[in-house]
Amino acid sequence: MGFKKYNQSGIDNKMIDLMPLVKKANRFLDNFRLNTVLKKYDISNEHPHEAYADAQATLALAEKLIKKW
Repeated sequence: MGFKKYNQSGIDNKMIDLMPLVKKANRFLDNFRLNTVLKKYDISNEHPHEAYADAQATLALAEKLIKKW
C-alpha cells in the first residue's frame, strides 16, 4: 500500500524458507529457533534479535545448507 502511495513498484525479492530444509536435516533438534539452529551449524550471532545480525547469521546458515545439498 505504501508503495502505491508514492508511485513505486512493489518489492519482488525472492524469498526462500530455510525452515523445511533445517527440519528435514535435523529432525531431532530440541526446537527450531534461530539460535538453536545456528548453534547446530556452528554459526555465531554476536547480536541476536538485531535485524542486521540475524540476517547475516541466516545468510551464513543458507550458505551452509546450500553446500550440504
